[in-house]
Amino acid sequence: MKLTKKQLEGITLPPLTQGNRNGSAMSKKRKKKQVPDQQFALFDAACKAHGLPEPVHEYEFHPTRKWRLDHVFDGWLAVEVQGGLFVAGRHVQGAALLAEYEKLNEAAIAGFTVLFVTPRQIDTGEAFAIIKRALETEA
Repeated sequence: MKLTKKQLEGITLPPLTQGNRNGSAMSKKRKKKQVPDQQFALFDAACKAHGLPEPVHEYEFHPTRKWRLDHVFDGWLAVEVQGGLFVAGRHVQGAALLAEYEKLNEAAIAGFTVLFVTPRQIDTGEAFAIIKRALETEA
């Protein structure tokens, strides 16, 4: 849907970001939405409340493909948040799912253990119990 000039008046867009929290720049081709720093701060606070270390967010693990893992704990445990599962989001679309499998296979080859959680599991705290169990297993 194309907006008219009158409809565009008064709309304020957020500033463009030059990179993510870790300082690496986003590719111009990449259309992925940036997760606001506030969500990272809330996630970090929940981790602290559950006795977990602070993760690295949007960790770029592949040197040429620029793939990112949502959250990485202790350099080996990756947590991928699978949103949009019940609203035909990216994680349930055929081509996107195949690309996701490719990325996750490369993460496994690179030595990451990958956990999958949903936004609801984060909200209820279930995700943090899973993360804690995984970190204790490696210890």
